[in-house]
Amino acid sequence: MRNRILALLTGAVLVAPAAALLPAAPASAGEGSSYVVQLAPGTGAVSPVVDTLVQRYGGAVGFTYTTAIRGFSVTIPSADAARLA
Repeated sequence: MRNRILALLTGAVLVAPAAALLPAAPASAGEGSSYVVQLAPGTGAVSPVVDTLVQRYGGAVGFTYTTAIRGFSVTIPSADAARLA
């Protein structure tokens, strides 16, 4: 799977986080792809931002990161990832 970084600006309810989607693993046919989403500084507390983005765009959260990076891992279909981006 090719490596790529998608820079994005995502509007959410009361939040406008800038994030980057990093593919974490190749997807099998019919499954979602796994991504690590890194939130930009100043987007607020990680957990509420993650909840808002997942409610809006779907996906299954794997881990939430709050120390080394601020973000989360998510498995989401490619089409939904494109909407998030």
